[in-house]
Amino acid sequence: MWSVDRLRTDSGTALVWFIALTFFIAMLALVLFSAIDQFLFARALTSFSEQFAVSAKTYALIEPNQSLELIGSRLWAQLENTRFWLDSVSLESGNTVKVVICGNWDSPVDLVSSSRKICEVALSR
Repeated sequence: MWSVDRLRTDSGTALVWFIALTFFIAMLALVLFSAIDQFLFARALTSFSEQFAVSAKTYALIEPNQSLELIGSRLWAQLENTRFWLDSVSLESGNTVKVVICGNWDSPVDLVSSSRKICEVALSR
């Protein structure tokens, strides 16, 4: 049988479980927020790399005498982007411009302090 004394000793255990569950959900939300931010950063880097590759290919078609490295460095100098850096620009199989652009992603959440170098490759024919 349940006695009144037993119910008095169990009071407060639900509060401990509630606090633990709230803490777990908060940590899960912060990790999820950090993962979503990293995914969006990579998408922005991909989009930027593809646009840069198309621009480099366009300039290479307009000025066929210029080297691709020079075209890439001139294009990069016109940009005011400090989040990313140009890793390489090359010509693949005679026609295709290959651009590698990298960036450092830092977690926006202090509890999930993480930093990662992300590089994207874009091709333009």
